[in-house]
Amino acid sequence: MSALRSKGLNSNQIKLIAIIAMTIDHLTWLFFPGCQKIWWSVPDKDTQRNKN
Repeated sequence: MSALRSKGLNSNQIKLIAIIAMTIDHLTWLFFPGCQKIWWSVPDKDTQRNKN
């Protein structure tokens, strides 16, 4: 049974990874405030028309 439990990450390890990732994100936001991009947003049709 111990061999099955050793696979994967437990909840504390996942939380630690999330804390580290958020800390890096917040530090980059603090030190590089002009580099913010929303890369997951999709421009709407009106925005594309105004660029042309």
